[in-house]
Amino acid sequence: MRRLVFSYVTNLAAYGPVRLIAAVGMIIVCSLTEGVSIAFLIPVLQAAGLDLENQTATESIAKAVTLGFAVFGAQPTLPLLLMIFISIVGARSLLSRAQSVAIFAVEQHFVLALRQRLHQAITNADWLFLCRSRSTDFTHALTEEAARLGGATFVLLTLAADLTVSAVFVVLAFALSGIITVLVLGAGALLLVAHHQMVHKIHSAGNELSAALKAFYAATIDQMESLKAAKASGAQERSIVLFTGAAMRLSAAYTAISRHQAATGSWFEIGSTVALCLMLYIAVAMIRLPASAILTLLLIFWRLMPRLTSAHQHLRSFASVLPAFGTVIDMTKRCEEVAEPPQPTGPLLALTHTLRFEGVCFSYRAGGTGVRDIDLVIEQGTIVALVGPSGVGKSTILDLAMGLLSPHSGRIVIDGVPLTLGNARGWRHQLGYVGPETTLFHLSVRNNLLWAQPKATDGEIFEALRLAAAEALVLSLPEGLDTLIGDRGVLLSQGECQRLALARALLRRPRLLILDEATNNLDVETEILVMQALRRDRAEMTVLLTAHRLATLRWADVIHVLEDGRLVESGYWDDLGEPSGPRFRALCEAQRTLRPDFATLEVVHRNRAHAALERVVQNVHSNSGARRRN
Repeated sequence: MRRLVFSYVTNLAAYGPVRLIAAVGMIIVCSLTEGVSIAFLIPVLQAAGLDLENQTATESIAKAVTLGFAVFGAQPTLPLLLMIFISIVGARSLLSRAQSVAIFAVEQHFVLALRQRLHQAITNADWLFLCRSRSTDFTHALTEEAARLGGATFVLLTLAADLTVSAVFVVLAFALSGIITVLVLGAGALLLVAHHQMVHKIHSAGNELSAALKAFYAATIDQMESLKAAKASGAQERSIVLFTGAAMRLSAAYTAISRHQAATGSWFEIGSTVALCLMLYIAVAMIRLPASAILTLLLIFWRLMPRLTSAHQHLRSFASVLPAFGTVIDMTKRCEEVAEPPQPTGPLLALTHTLRFEGVCFSYRAGGTGVRDIDLVIEQGTIVALVGPSGVGKSTILDLAMGLLSPHSGRIVIDGVPLTLGNARGWRHQLGYVGPETTLFHLSVRNNLLWAQPKATDGEIFEALRLAAAEALVLSLPEGLDTLIGDRGVLLSQGECQRLALARALLRRPRLLILDEATNNLDVETEILVMQALRRDRAEMTVLLTAHRLATLRWADVIHVLEDGRLVESGYWDDLGEPSGPRFRALCEAQRTLRPDFATLEVVHRNRAHAALERVVQNVHSNSGARRRN
């Protein structure tokens, strides 16, 4: 726990030194004004008629105030002293408000800095590491744990403020009676020692809370994402049971922390009250302090004890939320340890001739099949397809081609230059990718497309939409490019989302376009239009695709068949259907894939698409004319 506290304070000082210094300075000034307001009560009591003679400490303070008034030629009358006292308390109140704002600014800046560092570490981490991790753990650390960590910052700085004010009060009390102050401080030290073990219990409960929060967060996301499947399968009760279990664990963790904190707080309050009563008895019965000194001491300790109680409460709270900092820092370090090189090293890659797999082997886990001894040549400007049953390594080969994964053996060569960790990041700037799961944001169509190419013009956007057979779709939307498509594109069909995702990839004008089951949700007519456009542009763009629907593969220049992680057949569509390609022929027969007249189909679908686009344009013009007339 000590090492974690030291790491926390070190990071806090490193991420915002200026804000932290300003907050600490505000704490010190505010604490001094608190002490001044208490000390100023002494001349107020003297002006009210209380005898302070033969009381060295209080008499010295009163004389100092009198001399200060004499400099300005004024008399310390009771009304004037009371007005000054009110002014001091008012100033302290304003400073206290500024102190709270300064502490909150430090808290938010610290949380922001750690969130940015963690998000950057996750984004730049090795893809294989991310695949082996649970995405909900990252989300939980970026949201819930970071928020708890911000609370720890506020608690720590408030604790520092309480201790600083307490130190000022102790100095004043010591000036009035050293013996009484030492006795009270000794009693406080004994209380802290007695509660040391309880603070460790609170810290352990905080660790359990972090684990319970992570499990609850994961369970919530899992259950919400599987809600449709649960209802369709009649598994609502099982879903409720799983969620309830995670919620009960979280509730128990919060209850445990509350129980430990309440027990510690009550015993500390009882102990501090006993110490205060003991101090009063010793001052009256044994030391026989004058009434004015006892009254001043009581006032000081009356203001001091709540501060100490508050400090102890903040200490307990800090111990309970400190594990959140450990979670965020540990995850950040683990991601940074497996980070990709921040900047491309070596020559920038651009596919102008060939992309080669030379004896490439890769497996996600030891003993797994993965892909083995892959020898593959992809010529620039061609459409290359990978086919085979699920789990044979098609998507793995795509990830290897993008540089997301590194071969365990063999190498990938682009125009004679090996693809490495050093140049993979630069290579991916030349790529376009559309996966089986469409990723769209709760933004407009325009902003979803500009996410891939922020500087693209409307003309370039519509050209990409045309290539993806999505131009008519966008023109038919209520606000065109500025239409909001909902969370993950929920306001569109899956096929429409897939066309927008394809347009976004094409907007990058990639050298290599990766399509991983990217046309599964398209109807046959739309797929033909898309593949026609890709064939026309293949002089500048190479396409590497996978598809479960074998009819898509007819558009490929070369088809490679995979089985058990190995490349077992390669050739053209017509060649692979012959006896020389039995595995591919078996796949075609399983799907009963026929060979239609493509020339006829293309003409029919092209005419239908043009007719649909003309109807959309006419509707747009009609609506515009109606608005002008209105």
